[in-house]
Amino acid sequence: MGETVFLKDILSANERNVILFFIFMRRIFFAACIVSSLPAISVGQIRDSSSVEEVSPVLESLFEGKSEKEISDVRDELDYLHQHPINVNSATLGVLAAVPFLSSHAAEKILALRDSMVNLTPADLFSIAELEPSVLEIILPCFSFEKENERGDVSLASLSAWFSGASLVARSRVVNDIQTRKGFADGEYPGSSLKKYQRIEFNTSRIAARILYEQDAGERLKDGFSSFSLGIQTPDVVKGVVIGDYSVKSGKGLALSSFGTASKLQGIISGSGRASIVPYASTDEFHYFRGIAAAFDVSPFVVHVMYSNTSRAAAVDSCGAVSSFYTAGLFRTETELQKKNAAREQMFGTLINFEFGNYGYVGALVFRTAYDKPIAGGSRSLSAFSVNSSLNFNGAVLYGEAAGNSPALNSGIAGMRIPVSRRMTLHISVRSYAAEYSNMYAFPFGERNSAGGGEGGVFAGIELRPAESLNVIGYYDEFALPSSGGFFDRGTEYFLNAAVRAHPKLKFSFQYKGKIKTRSGSLEERSQHSVTLDGAYRVQKTIVVRQRFEMNVVSYSISKIHETGKLAFSEVRYEHASLPFEVVARIVVFETDSYDSRVYEYENDVRGAFSNPPLYGSGMRWYSLATYKIGATVRISLKYSETVKSGVTAMGSGEDEIQGALDNRVTFQLDMAL
Repeated sequence: MGETVFLKDILSANERNVILFFIFMRRIFFAACIVSSLPAISVGQIRDSSSVEEVSPVLESLFEGKSEKEISDVRDELDYLHQHPINVNSATLGVLAAVPFLSSHAAEKILALRDSMVNLTPADLFSIAELEPSVLEIILPCFSFEKENERGDVSLASLSAWFSGASLVARSRVVNDIQTRKGFADGEYPGSSLKKYQRIEFNTSRIAARILYEQDAGERLKDGFSSFSLGIQTPDVVKGVVIGDYSVKSGKGLALSSFGTASKLQGIISGSGRASIVPYASTDEFHYFRGIAAAFDVSPFVVHVMYSNTSRAAAVDSCGAVSSFYTAGLFRTETELQKKNAAREQMFGTLINFEFGNYGYVGALVFRTAYDKPIAGGSRSLSAFSVNSSLNFNGAVLYGEAAGNSPALNSGIAGMRIPVSRRMTLHISVRSYAAEYSNMYAFPFGERNSAGGGEGGVFAGIELRPAESLNVIGYYDEFALPSSGGFFDRGTEYFLNAAVRAHPKLKFSFQYKGKIKTRSGSLEERSQHSVTLDGAYRVQKTIVVRQRFEMNVVSYSISKIHETGKLAFSEVRYEHASLPFEVVARIVVFETDSYDSRVYEYENDVRGAFSNPPLYGSGMRWYSLATYKIGATVRISLKYSETVKSGVTAMGSGEDEIQGALDNRVTFQLDMAL
């Protein structure tokens, strides 16, 4: 106790935490050395490309500024594909192009290479110029490379085809904020301070069953989120059935989309938009359906039929009508609990695609939702219609989608991908979303990533690979929003990312992003410009060092406000092919003039989780993530993170406020293949 007081008295918060960081890392390393001597067992296998996931600058750009709920769909979709990989040596164009971040043009190149080589390996994909290496590193764990002649009997009568590759995988995660938040101190949060996540999966080559439960900190056991799904794939007319919870993607997300983090960078590297219905893999407690869905292959048509009957969280006014739907998924206080299961929703829908083989598709969608209470405007139902297509012409892709609340479609997006050469691809799109179009399940490309409220815009992007060691991605977007409610009514955005592999051991990237907006009802212009430098160097086979610097500048034309935000971090990763543990540690220093000039820091986390905290004010953040494997069946992950701010007496707001300048958290996760 005396030592703690002594350090507190003579050292600043940043100095104290640097010392604690090295003490903590020494203990982690010592414990890892002891644990590494334990005997390993081998029963099953947890499929995993890496124990500690490496975060690429491209992935950071995709998730920049997104909330945890927004990011969860993509991360869970990637996590689902890690456990249910797509066989590159047998997949169709439609299946490949539905993989997040894989464009239909790149999927075509994979098929062309497969036709010339019969069976592909991971190394073969890196030879495709149209596949940007940093993107390929993200999606590679979503693929398997089973040979054509190893797939065996796929008939319904073959029992081995149904249960080949059977596995049972369990995941348990506990997250604890060490500092006490105001909601627990004053009794507003009745549940445990621990955030808990439990999941168990049974998978075969034809069956995927999953049970999931998540309880947020402050929630009681009964108020947590539970999910169940059973997916069955068949080779006959009925291609597949999903029972329980499922998510839907269709077209460019203008009618239905589970891809809730649509960003402008994804406008360059996104997939084809073919319809897909998959077992639900996320903990987002709103954007899913619960019921049954089936896909039928009636060549050249693929037909999806959907039914859902579930409760929705909503705010209900004094007249018994739904004033708004509640999507946060937190049910701790009395106010939040009043919204839980407040409305009942039934949904019927049909998706029909007419397939042209490798030349593309044309699809149509209609769905209708009905509620047990009137919703905004007095109606008890909502319908949506859409027509979408993606057509390939000698490598060029023409795509589009039109949607509306009636067959008279009033919103749309259209675009082209033009492969100018093996090393250059251009992207052009235009969008126009009507202000009166209402659909809470739409996540189209755009400034808002939402169809509600209306939007118009013109987008142009470019992919360049002038040399094997240099990749460039850039875009320009001009947009306009309705002038109401204080929204920005027009603006432009610029983006450029250049990644260089200067040496097999050294890679670095430069990124610039600028956005200029004018607020409706005023002449004031808000401009924001950020520059990021990122470099990674493999010192030895086992050690990778990464450095990053970012500056963010925000200014206003009339009020003459000028603010800056700065961030710098150093990261060390230790990994050894013959040792069962990996460790990554990062120290971040940040300083911003206010929340308006905040900087985001997307960081490593335990598998299936993510962290993207907004950093503002002045202070330091550091974390350490260690993972230990016992054979191929057990993986233990532990992360400790800590943020310390200067000159503050409290952090957070409302019931989530904590006293003091320290915010720290510990996460423990156990993965087992049984």
